Amino acid sequence: MNTTRSSSDQPAYTILPAKSSVHPPVELSVILLNRSSWIFRPEVLDQLLALRFVDILSVETLPVKFDAEALADAHPQLRFLLLTEPLTPGEQINLAAAEVWGDKFLVLWDDQHLADSFSLAKAGALLSATELCLCPELRGSDGVPIPTRSVPAREGGRFRLLSLAAETGTEGTLY
Repeated sequence: MNTTRSSSDQPAYTILPAKSSVHPPVELSVILLNRSSWIFRPEVLDQLLALRFVDILSVETLPVKFDAEALADAHPQLRFLLLTEPLTPGEQINLAAAEVWGDKFLVLWDDQHLADSFSLAKAGALLSATELCLCPELRGSDGVPIPTRSVPAREGGRFRLLSLAAETGTEGTLY
């Protein structure tokens, strides 16, 4: 009996611009996941470009509603991973992690706002850590942290994280 699969679990995707075998040495790459309307994309891309990241990989699902080729041509540090089918955020991160130029990478959602105090120098200081995981933090419109706890929830056949209000300081949380 042959147990070899007749199809691949590897999703089809394209990188824009075409993957070059030569790229600059990169300490920290950025993976940008997209969950909101494309109208926020230029703002977050401008912010990342202004921070002078050398490798920014934006994960997009087809059809793309903006000229990704023109943007990639205008900014050599910006690339797009174009998915032919929707994938979970974890699958998107795994694909993008195989394509980024750096050994370490920062994962952001396109609707996240980096603090004004964030800089490439501060991000570079994190690179000395051998293991690193930064966790999300909810803040109000005034910038003050909102006490929350992250708990797993089952939705259909998948788990997702819920951010709930913390009622006491001793409640269990994932991070």
